[in-house]
Amino acid sequence: MKLRAPKWFYLFFMAGVVSIALRYLLDSRFGHTGVFYVAIPFLIGLALHHFVPAPEPMGYGKRAVKNFLHSTVFFLALSGFLFEGFICILFAMPIYYIIMFSAYGFAALYNNHRTRVPALIIPALVMGLSLEGTIPALTAPRENQVTHTVTVDASIAAIKAHMAQPIQFEKPRPLLISVFPKPTDIKAGTLNQGDVHEMTFVYRRWFFTNVHTGQMHLRLDEVGDHHIRTSITRNDSYLSGYMSIDGTRVDFTERADGKTDVSLTLYYERKLDPVWYFGPLQQAAMAQSAKYLIETVIVPPYGQMAEL
Repeated sequence: MKLRAPKWFYLFFMAGVVSIALRYLLDSRFGHTGVFYVAIPFLIGLALHHFVPAPEPMGYGKRAVKNFLHSTVFFLALSGFLFEGFICILFAMPIYYIIMFSAYGFAALYNNHRTRVPALIIPALVMGLSLEGTIPALTAPRENQVTHTVTVDASIAAIKAHMAQPIQFEKPRPLLISVFPKPTDIKAGTLNQGDVHEMTFVYRRWFFTNVHTGQMHLRLDEVGDHHIRTSITRNDSYLSGYMSIDGTRVDFTERADGKTDVSLTLYYERKLDPVWYFGPLQQAAMAQSAKYLIETVIVPPYGQMAEL
């Protein structure tokens, strides 16, 4: 039975019902796959189109605005029921809207008998995309790495001396990573092989409450004359829900002019599917992180720096 006009009560009621099902899905092995991020938004879009239609007649522009409003209210209500934090909401919204409006587009095309058959391409495509990550054969490679290289007007010894100092993340961060909470406590300040640096993260999912506290431990596996290699031995911080950070490698190359080329490589594993959305997003975030870490942790304050 269709409603004659949108009613917010039904949006929240639907969100409550759907959130119960999604809670079980999130706790299963399909919680980070295309099933959750592609199939579910598409089905929700079809349900919203059916149960909360816009008054007729209505132009495509006004209908799109109505759909956007309904989708946003439903998404925020669903996030609240699932106790998701602001970071999840922020980065899941774009793909949510993409899939939602593909559902609205399918419904509009299917309701027109002239475009009914071609419209079936949309759910077929969505079904294919939603299978990503469900089995190994349908999973894109998850291991990734990013490297950022700069030339520093300082010797290797001076750079290492700076890296052995206590870490402070005081510089402004790039836009993409500025929304992620910085560590609240850092136990570091050495550069000896075998040492473990500890960082504590406090993530307030709802800005002031719903707190998740975790740690990341970074072990210095190799400290050579021209490189430093580390590995992550513990990570139960909020970041572990999005990716597995495996470790880092810093390489130093002396130049004839007395300067030093410094390369920082971050190794990580993507946990979320689909790759076409979360792959570039995480790649960009890690690239900005590598650049920020070089500028903050590696390069001495007096060192002139030029990117390669």
